[in-house]
Amino acid sequence: MARVRTVGELKEYIKDLSDDMTIVKYHSDMEKSGYLPRVGIYTNKMISEQVETYDAFDGTPYTYEAFSSSDDDSGVLCLVLN
Repeated sequence: MARVRTVGELKEYIKDLSDDMTIVKYHSDMEKSGYLPRVGIYTNKMISEQVETYDAFDGTPYTYEAFSSSDDDSGVLCLVLN
């Protein structure tokens, strides 16, 4: 699975794909999971945050980067797929 962080990387990854290829996303939760052919796309001003949490099974702490909507105009414009 490719991880892309910029629109340029996304363009490079999909350049040889057919224009009529279906886009799907994977959905997973406790009640249902599977591939769903409904992908939304929009742009939004976002800010990057370091989130600290822990593993619910063994209590191991860890930190990861997450993005959230900017309440003011301080964020950067991001392409959001959902």
